[in-house]
Amino acid sequence: MIKEYQPMIISLNELGSHTNMKSIEQVLLGYEIIKVEGTNKHGGAILAIDKRILYVRPINLHKSNIATETISLNDSTYTITSIYSPSNTPLPLETMSLLLIYSNYTILLSDFNAKHIDRGCSTINSKGDQLSKWINDNNLTVQ
Repeated sequence: MIKEYQPMIISLNELGSHTNMKSIEQVLLGYEIIKVEGTNKHGGAILAIDKRILYVRPINLHKSNIATETISLNDSTYTITSIYSPSNTPLPLETMSLLLIYSNYTILLSDFNAKHIDRGCSTINSKGDQLSKWINDNNLTVQ
């Protein structure tokens, strides 16, 4: 799929704590890879940015399950973040709010384990309510 679509940015979540980075690096040749460990055996996040993007700066938040970088494209700076939020933990809303200040454009790629009818789910859970409120409170757009 990577060869077919040639994505510039790849987010991988819920890989587990025993992910073989050599295997990931072989599959993602040509990508700058940031991996953060998770808080459970299923957790962790990987953010891979195509090395053809000239400016890549990792942001070390020292947070489990959150990998983030800033990139520059077409004279604009973007904060790109891969987040995994285990179903039994609260959403990292404070950290997510902090990410909004790094640039004018923020892209969150995630597995929030949040369900809400606003996102096409047939059910709603508390994380879905919290996420929907956070999106509205911060005047964000979901695409």
